[in-house]
Amino acid sequence: MPDAVYSRMDAMESALIEANKIGGYLSDREARGLFVLAVNPTCPGRVVEIGTFKGKSAVLLAKAVSAIGEGAIVAVDPHEAASVEVDLSHYGKESVHAECMANFSQSGVENMVEFHQLRSTCFAKSWPVSQRIRLLWIDGDHTYSGAKGDLEAFAPYLADGAIVAMHDVLHEHGGPTRAFAEGILLSKDFSAFGFFGSVGWAQFDRARFSAWQKRKLAAYKKLSRLIALTGLDQPLDRTQGLRFRIARALVPHGNLQARWFRETVNFSDPCLPRL
Repeated sequence: MPDAVYSRMDAMESALIEANKIGGYLSDREARGLFVLAVNPTCPGRVVEIGTFKGKSAVLLAKAVSAIGEGAIVAVDPHEAASVEVDLSHYGKESVHAECMANFSQSGVENMVEFHQLRSTCFAKSWPVSQRIRLLWIDGDHTYSGAKGDLEAFAPYLADGAIVAMHDVLHEHGGPTRAFAEGILLSKDFSAFGFFGSVGWAQFDRARFSAWQKRKLAAYKKLSRLIALTGLDQPLDRTQGLRFRIARALVPHGNLQARWFRETVNFSDPCLPRL
């Protein structure tokens, strides 16, 4: 096995060990896929996380960019107590800000995460126009308006070839499913795409849209079955839950393989560091 493969696997396992010490809702499959996205820059730019909670994915992303010699990631979360507008399963009655900061320190990434305690849409208004984003990880407000708003707020700052990844696209929450289906699969701004675990990802690449159009529309039809069951943001009964699981199984969402990712996406600069 080549040294580069050993290096990538060692870095990934080390990052997973640290991330798994922190409470959160990222499965190992999702964490590994997110690591692949982070250590394979498709273009120059920053890594931005929307929705940090206790810091699990932020630690993973920080470890990933450190492995390829990049600077700090940017993370934004208001760390407010839960409200009815935000997915209640991810938050309690109290803010987790202090716990998150402690997790950054204990994981050794306190200087590798540029954290902003703000609502994401407010933070987007202050984002420097000249600063491009290469990886946008959306895991904040899980309502449709929230997920859609995060995508729209940061889309103007995406670099050509950037990757957008959204959590819980294949989950009963419903909001991210519809936001991904409409904002990415039906958009001419994105080309290559895929799913791993409950994560949906796509490349911001208008030039190759036509080559991916049919596949995106086919995926949209599959997601529309999930949207039909979750669109009203109401708990699913037993029959609906079974129908959801069947519809979800029809969407390929296995492990994201680094080799397949590299062969599938478009790299704007072949000299960018990777693992």
